[in-house]
Amino acid sequence: MINPMDLTGKHVVITGASAGIGRATAVQASKLGARVSLIARNEERLKETLAMLDDEGHRYSVFDLNGSTILAEGDLRSFLMRSARA
Repeated sequence: MINPMDLTGKHVVITGASAGIGRATAVQASKLGARVSLIARNEERLKETLAMLDDEGHRYSVFDLNGSTILAEGDLRSFLMRSARA
């Protein structure tokens, strides 16, 4: 039987992954087999989230998505491109 919630082989990018719904979503996605890229403002809490994930191959990056300079500098785009290839 096919599991409609199987995320094996999928890459999921989650913002707000350092706490709350974002953290819970990241943990659940990893349990369902996804490779997860975490984004949030607090590096220590991102590391805590990363430690909660199943398996390996996940990554994180610290960004404040409320700032307009990130997209102008290309940092977020670069992170997402690297994550997609990894």
